[in-house]
Amino acid sequence: MSTLSRTFLFVASVVALLLVPALGGCANNSRTVRGKVVLGEASVVTVVDAEDERVARAGHGGVLVKLMRPGGGTASMAEATSLADGTFSMKLTTTQAMAGRVEVVASGADVLHCRGSVYVPSEDRRLLVFVEPKRGTAAEDGSR
Repeated sequence: MSTLSRTFLFVASVVALLLVPALGGCANNSRTVRGKVVLGEASVVTVVDAEDERVARAGHGGVLVKLMRPGGGTASMAEATSLADGTFSMKLTTTQAMAGRVEVVASGADVLHCRGSVYVPSEDRRLLVFVEPKRGTAAEDGSR
């Protein structure tokens, strides 16, 4: 084997050793979007600091929250159902997290449908989903 061939194989091996972990790491990279569903006077979606006082309010469970690509389509990028305390979290791939704006759709048996467009929140921010209770439901009698 010539010196040129050996050098090429050595360089190719080093490059492969450096790329394999990097590629594997990219496949597992994700961002967790955290948020909270609370009852409100109107159905509104917003992004707030994790320390925002509204995140500490009593939450509302059983609401399905979906992140969708803007401009329609029925497939969700990620979805989660809020827990009894109103919190939820969902994972987005790095590519999805770089999407910029997303449509947030929230629905539940005892709340009015909610839809809004926001930028994907960073790790230190929260998605805050205000949902209006349906008339005549237990949610309407709950605290707001």
